[in-house]
Amino acid sequence: MYKPEIFNGIVKFLTEGGIKDRSLNYGSLYEKLSTHLGRKLSHRDYNSHLKNMVEQKILYKEEIEGKRSSTYYHLTESATRRYTLRILGIGQEYDRRLSLYHLLIYFET
Repeated sequence: MYKPEIFNGIVKFLTEGGIKDRSLNYGSLYEKLSTHLGRKLSHRDYNSHLKNMVEQKILYKEEIEGKRSSTYYHLTESATRRYTLRILGIGQEYDRRLSLYHLLIYFET
């Protein structure tokens, strides 16, 4: 189960300054999220959110090998589309907006 503040924070930082080719490595994303929340974030919660978001194809995980291997996270193409429609997130606001889109599509057909 997602915690809204963590899920929405991850999406916020991966879309900051535009969503085209936006990616952050594991450590930068963790630091920004902890600062944003105003508290130290449990690595267990952080890792489980990242893992679930990758499994649900919201995030794409890119591992770069080399001297200092690094893991970068990007929004997938479908998540980018959902973000553009403002339905990528957790909470009442996103649920309400998604319901409105469903109604529009239902009555369109």
